Amino acid sequence: MHSNPRPVPVPRALLLTPVALAAVLMCQPALSATRTWTGGAGGSNSFWDLVANWNTGLPVAGDIAAMGAFDTTIRNGTWALQSMSGTGTLTVTGGALSVNAASSMGSLLMSGGSVGGSGTLTLGSFTWNGGDLGNASSLGGVMNVNGAAT
Repeated sequence: MHSNPRPVPVPRALLLTPVALAAVLMCQPALSATRTWTGGAGGSNSFWDLVANWNTGLPVAGDIAAMGAFDTTIRNGTWALQSMSGTGTLTVTGGALSVNAASSMGSLLMSGGSVGGSGTLTLGSFTWNGGDLGNASSLGGVMNVNGAAT
């Protein structure tokens, strides 16, 4: 007569290991990526929110935006960056931009939207015709203007 073998008990700690490992991995902070502006959408389509203007897709929270000498316009959306740098003009007509580390642009033209964050934003020039500087969640930043400010 053939008897059924008894199952070998597995220690409970070993059963939880894959679940615990998955939980730990999911809780790790995402690493920031550097997204480089290419202006690939061309001509009059220099809008921040167009995927074709970036080398590896739109910036997401915590990313670094490398703008080079290109000009761009933020017209909508919420963009929470680690930092950004460039020598071109950033125009903000809508949406919200926040930077949380030292950042710089050639110039900033604001007619709407908001710019804030906990980082220092250094500008060659600044023109403010509307919009908000800072917001309730990000009043810790500093803006340095090295040239004209109107």
